[in-house]
Amino acid sequence: MLVTFGLGVALVSFLRSKVDYLRNGQIPQQELVAEAPCFEQAQAPQEFSKFWLEFRGAVKREDKVKLFSMTRKCDFEWSPWIGPPLIRPLEVSKRHSPVQLDPALEIGRTSSLDRGGDLKFATYSDFLANYEIIFSKSNRLRFLHGEPGPNTECEYGISWRERAPNHLCFDRVEASGYKFSGLKFEP
Repeated sequence: MLVTFGLGVALVSFLRSKVDYLRNGQIPQQELVAEAPCFEQAQAPQEFSKFWLEFRGAVKREDKVKLFSMTRKCDFEWSPWIGPPLIRPLEVSKRHSPVQLDPALEIGRTSSLDRGGDLKFATYSDFLANYEIIFSKSNRLRFLHGEPGPNTECEYGISWRERAPNHLCFDRVEASGYKFSGLKFEP
């Protein structure tokens, strides 16, 4: 029933654009919707050593509110070599939409198959929906026992695996201090 409704809406939209084309002799112009600005609101320590002590303590206590404030809201990346991707609801930045897509597609929330960068935590509930994946038992152990150091993928990172290493990354966000910026891997 829902699929039939969706197909009906798509068909009506297609026919409407076809009528406009026949009437005007041109393809109707699509408007790009401006992306809502994303701001890193919560302040975190400007010195990495202080940030790291607070972050590790929050991981140990499983202080979700504190971890949310110390995690990037904009341009969060989750690219695991293996393991689960983040789940809905997260927003994807439109900034990297292919220009050859015409008419422009409106990109909203991610599906359960989406991976990669430019993810946004719009709300605390978005963060909580993904908490068990981001702060899984294995990642919590890495946070608690690993020592971050300078990294090729981010300013500071905890790395593991020899081939195609994974990195839990921490970067300095201008005016907001250091933030946990996600999981990256080297192909």
